[in-house]
Amino acid sequence: MAETPRTGVSLDVMLEDDPGLAAVQKRLRGLAGAELEELSSAIGEVLLSSTLERFRQQRGPDGKPWKKLKKPRPGGGSTILVDKNQLRNSLHVAQSMIGIGTDAPHAATHQYGDFRRDKLGRKRNIPARPYVGITPDDVDEINALVTDYLGTVGT
Repeated sequence: MAETPRTGVSLDVMLEDDPGLAAVQKRLRGLAGAELEELSSAIGEVLLSSTLERFRQQRGPDGKPWKKLKKPRPGGGSTILVDKNQLRNSLHVAQSMIGIGTDAPHAATHQYGDFRRDKLGRKRNIPARPYVGITPDDVDEINALVTDYLGTVGT
């Protein structure tokens, strides 16, 4: 039985996931179309910026450093997940929800790790190096952004 390859990664922000944002969520329900799209885009930009910073710091959303490469790249260099910048450059703000995502074919492999066997039966042993996620600082920034935004729309 063939395994389904894992590809892209996305992060959807659900305000009800954080008890501190429950009241904000209630107020957001009164916003319509363009108002909500503007706010969603701003939150997506916060998440994108935070994720790009993790590439610079070589750390996951939990603050833990990514596992080092087992061996240096042929051309030298030991920077993790940015050999050709394809994954980092594929990140984008989602247009249909609050969040960010990537459709890079290897995105899920790096986010979650991959210990399956390849076509030749060799174990892949690629450790998870999470780069998409929400930090406590992100929650604070989103909370402030939403609260400020709600104050400007006079809800």
